[in-house]
Amino acid sequence: MSAVLAQALHLFEEYVDLPAPERERRLAALAARDPSLHAALSALLACDEADAGVLDRSPAQIVAERQPRADESAEDDENEPDRRIGGLLGAWRIERILGRGGMGTVYEARRDDGQFQQRVAIKCIRTGLESPELAAAFREERNLLARLDHSGIAGVVDGGIDADGRPWFALRRVEGEPIDAWCERRRLGLDARADLLLQACDALAYAHAQGVLHRDIKPSNLLVTADGRVQLLDFGISTRFNGPADGDAGAHLAITPDYAAPEARQHGTQGPATDLYMLGVLSYRLLCGHWPSRLHSLRELVPIAAAGEPEPMDRLIGDDDDALARQRGFDTPDALRRALAGDLAAVALKAVAARPQDRYPSIAEFARDLRAWRQHRPVGVRRGGWRERARKWRRRNPAAGAMFAALAVVVLAGAGAIVWQHQRVQREVRASQGVARLFAATLGSATQSGLGSAPFSSRALLERTERELRAMPLDEQPGLRARSLATLARSYAVLGDYRRAETLAEEAQRALGAEDDRDGFVAVTRLSLLNTQARYAEAMRLARERLDELDGRDDELARTSQVTVGAELARAQWYLARPRDALATADGLVAQARALGRGHEELLA
Repeated sequence: MSAVLAQALHLFEEYVDLPAPERERRLAALAARDPSLHAALSALLACDEADAGVLDRSPAQIVAERQPRADESAEDDENEPDRRIGGLLGAWRIERILGRGGMGTVYEARRDDGQFQQRVAIKCIRTGLESPELAAAFREERNLLARLDHSGIAGVVDGGIDADGRPWFALRRVEGEPIDAWCERRRLGLDARADLLLQACDALAYAHAQGVLHRDIKPSNLLVTADGRVQLLDFGISTRFNGPADGDAGAHLAITPDYAAPEARQHGTQGPATDLYMLGVLSYRLLCGHWPSRLHSLRELVPIAAAGEPEPMDRLIGDDDDALARQRGFDTPDALRRALAGDLAAVALKAVAARPQDRYPSIAEFARDLRAWRQHRPVGVRRGGWRERARKWRRRNPAAGAMFAALAVVVLAGAGAIVWQHQRVQREVRASQGVARLFAATLGSATQSGLGSAPFSSRALLERTERELRAMPLDEQPGLRARSLATLARSYAVLGDYRRAETLAEEAQRALGAEDDRDGFVAVTRLSLLNTQARYAEAMRLARERLDELDGRDDELARTSQVTVGAELARAQWYLARPRDALATADGLVAQARALGRGHEELLA
């Protein structure tokens, strides 16, 4: 049995025999002092009045059954009259209730002094819960919010004291809906949900940098506006890092239990790690739709639930979670499990570790790993193997993978062209297939090891490939030999060895001999290397020579080559401080690429 329930049962015998007026007075005082204990005791008293057989059921069952549903609370709030509505607080005319919390009421108000028009949200102490401690808490919240100036935090606009001496303050009005409702209504995928969490991290990290804790991170305190911006609200029980810890012995019980960290629930301990824990629980709810442990939401009612350790998100997804998976853009629960497993599950699990010292050191560190997952980069909390790192590298650099594939296609296309030549068909086919196998094996190994991130291994692969290429009998296939050497030149350039790359590119040009570089592969390789080495004048001269050679040809290869060579010309013009020439060249290239028609979208891009 939890301490709250035990204390409620102890007070039940005292309160149940009190006269109704005395009981209501003492309950109101208890609500201001200890909201959780007040809720548990009120549930027991209500069951006794209804003759519901209190002794026949467990305290946990009674309290659980008597918890008001959100829709019931909202309906009661709408029907309950409030004397503040229609009145003035400072320059503001109160129009309606926006919401009620455990200790405060938030109203919508408009400026009514004739100076200018503005709408705000005004927060006041909830009627019937007035106390010096609560008034001090409101003043502290107002002072803390006044220190925060961040686009993701609803800041203070005005404040004052009402006619009864109670503090109030006006906040920037935020039109939005809770972050979980926003995600569910739009059926957002994991990436979009993670982006919203990163916005929340930025706002909370800023507050921590100012020495301010929030202490009540939950969906209703993170609203998303129509343009997708997250706004952090309600620092109602916030505090400074080094503020008075014992000013209110029961203050920590006002937090939301389902999101509160174990040390905050049990001992009232607060710090950046407790805010991080709540953000971690929110991450579980948004990403996998479950609590961090299977008994998480029952731990206030069932004592054994507190012993449940958090589990990785993918393990919480059951085979019956079809609707939850579809809500996140997946066809099956298994597909959602695979998307959550690995880095994302590890990042969220570290944020909700039971011990504060096992969590991330800060919100910023949590955000850094979450952002790394979004960018397909390794996360700090989990180091994957080389295969996983290579897969992430390919996802981050799709253009590089496309370049490798394009090089292999060029070699294979060369082999296909040679097949049709008379008197050397068989030899050329065997030579082309040998080169294709050689490069496919090399590029495959280099891709798996992360070309460029392991330079010694990658260079060894290229050197071995070059030796094997030179051993092949390609003297009768000058075009294939030239393309192969140009492919090696581009690979050396990826490693940053431009001298070797340029030597191979020049050798490729010589290898062509009298054969025409019809698709411009060798010429573009040389141009790209010159531009990469800032030899722009040479690149511009060579590009013009190549374009002159192509002038008059009207076949598709020539038109394609004109675009690729022209792109290098524009690049050289730009870096030679001739931007108008470069832009004019680029405009002409766009028109030429569009004229090529369907199948050339990548070239146009």
